[in-house]
Amino acid sequence: MDITIDYIPTERQKLAHSLPNKYKLYGGAVGGGKSYWLCAEAIYHALQYPGNRIMMCRHHLSNFRNSTLVTLLKLLPSQLIKRHNTQLGEIELLNGSMILYMGLGSPEEKQKLGSMELAVICIDEASEVDLESFLMACNRIERWVLPSGKRPEYFMLLASNPADNWLKEYFINDQKEDFVFIKSLPTDNPHLSKNYIKDLIKIYPKEWVEKYLEGDWDCLTGDNKVIESEWVNAAIDREIVIANYPIISCDPAAGMDESIVMYGDGNRCIHIDANRQPDTMITCGRFTRLYNKHNCKNSIIETDGLGIGFYDQIRHMGVRIQKFQSGSGAVGDAGKKKFYNLKAQAWFHARQLFEDGLVSIPNDPLLIRQLKAITYDVRDAGGKLIIQKKKEYKSRTGHSPDRADALVMMLWLARHNKVINNEGFRKGKRVDTILNRGKNSYGW
Repeated sequence: MDITIDYIPTERQKLAHSLPNKYKLYGGAVGGGKSYWLCAEAIYHALQYPGNRIMMCRHHLSNFRNSTLVTLLKLLPSQLIKRHNTQLGEIELLNGSMILYMGLGSPEEKQKLGSMELAVICIDEASEVDLESFLMACNRIERWVLPSGKRPEYFMLLASNPADNWLKEYFINDQKEDFVFIKSLPTDNPHLSKNYIKDLIKIYPKEWVEKYLEGDWDCLTGDNKVIESEWVNAAIDREIVIANYPIISCDPAAGMDESIVMYGDGNRCIHIDANRQPDTMITCGRFTRLYNKHNCKNSIIETDGLGIGFYDQIRHMGVRIQKFQSGSGAVGDAGKKKFYNLKAQAWFHARQLFEDGLVSIPNDPLLIRQLKAITYDVRDAGGKLIIQKKKEYKSRTGHSPDRADALVMMLWLARHNKVINNEGFRKGKRVDTILNRGKNSYGW
């Protein structure tokens, strides 16, 4: 059967393939073709050694299905596939090789990995994976013997953007024996559009260009905070002049997380009603009482989880309410190019308001702590911005960022309402000058 793989490796990818090191990290910049390289290597080892077993994974299986798996199936000719069980994450080829895929983020997934016999493990976006999962994966290779009785090549292949974690320790700073790092750069990738790099340079500040376009691991200085601490501190009890626009935002929660009903006037957060009551009817009552008490003009609620049922209840009461589906796509042509989803777009809208001094918040310790702790990252070849998931934040801090999310939704709802810092009036600036002064140095 004459079948060709639609993949032309770059020179760096050829180098990565030829090196004998057992643990290879290929990464350093967005747009360098990291995921394509990983998928191409998995296919190569599956075809080179009939009966081979290759595992491909990311921290979240859902992310693997939505990104890496799409690339894998694009490269892997369908004529070679004997069976694809999406529920079990198994692709069996005609030559008997198996390409398996899974997540590494839960204890159950780690336990499953711990019982496998594999020859090759490929980890995409390795910066998301913790060191424990990596070390556990290391002892699963060199265990698989081919049906012929021969042994295939044994490798651990990783792809990642720069990160200030164990990857830097193992592959960059103190490179351990049998470990190797091969930098990937967008300039190596002939398949990108000619304006790809130029467009991202227009969006990214200097340190982002160094980190995500030049692949500089030395420019990493800790977590990427969305909103700087000094901006949050300056917003506490700030006086801002607001056209009358009373609104409500709600972030309902289950279990022991807080259900938040937040009242504000434009970009000023005035009252936070927090409760750990999972009963949506009780939260619904709190919401409607606050809405009616202040004669609110609009409201917004997160509808990714149990909020959709809450939304239906409120809407049938005649309350004006908007859905906020954080996992949905960003809005507008510019937003779709910059942001991974609507949540990221809303958080960076809030970031701009905080930086410009157009937000006022109460002196609420939990809200302040959450606003300061939320981080961002860059995902996909397009270099889109993504906000840290609630589950990851909760794992890192011990609580869910419900108050901060409610505030961001409130600011998103109020974005068409005019909010002017008092300082602008004292200096005699025109309202339209303050509101329409153009993009800042970040391009936002």
